[in-house]
Amino acid sequence: DADTKFLVTKLDRIFHMKDLRKIGRVDEQDFVEWGRRAARFSGLVFSEKMEKNWRNAWEAFVGVGYETKTLWIRKMIDFSKLSNKYEISKALNLMMLKCVDVNKDGKILLPEFTAFVKPLGVTDEDARTSFNIIDVNQNGALDEMEFAESLARYELDLERSVYDNAYGFWIEPIIDNTFLIAKLTRIFDMMDLQEHGRVGERDFLTWGRRAAGSAGVKFTDLMGKRWKNAWTVYIGPGFETKKAWIKKMINYRNTDGSM
Repeated sequence: DADTKFLVTKLDRIFHMKDLRKIGRVDEQDFVEWGRRAARFSGLVFSEKMEKNWRNAWEAFVGVGYETKTLWIRKMIDFSKLSNKYEISKALNLMMLKCVDVNKDGKILLPEFTAFVKPLGVTDEDARTSFNIIDVNQNGALDEMEFAESLARYELDLERSVYDNAYGFWIEPIIDNTFLIAKLTRIFDMMDLQEHGRVGERDFLTWGRRAAGSAGVKFTDLMGKRWKNAWTVYIGPGFETKKAWIKKMINYRNTDGSM
């Protein structure tokens, strides 16, 4: 099925990663061994409670009767067709959170995430890259919903997304600029005080004069100079039109450039 081709590729990849014994099956033993190795990477003793959590995770993620790749992928494809698939999957993924969140603070930090994916053959570097990609709010931690969604989206999304890297860095993410473009369009139109489809120095000077008037102060030459400098930084020669400025800002967003 062309619609599920990419999803099957992702599922095939993660199945082989979780098949720690390389026998073509993912059994409870594989998840218990996964947990045991994760605990070792975290410098912890693999307790009975940890083992129980990993067995419960296996039941949620694989389950009796779906231990082989063909059966598990077929199950996941069928599951991906449910209208409430994401809600169900996120709830199930909280079972895995209990395994990964070893300090029980309700969030996943980089060391915990690294210990989670290293037993699957992921390097420290690729774990760090993956973590930074799926940490969508970039606060240095995955809260329970970020973590649950990242696994759900990996296992259910039919098309490319940043969550392709939920189990360690795999492929360069596709960046969706739709919302960014909407925000940039809004602020450009707001800064276009003359409403002629361009934001020039004159718009920033008018902005500054109005701001000074609202503050009840005189608009001085020094203020004018500062507003002109601000225009050069935020807009700049050659980027006065909406199309040129938005393109410039998207380039900043999609690279490591900075203003």
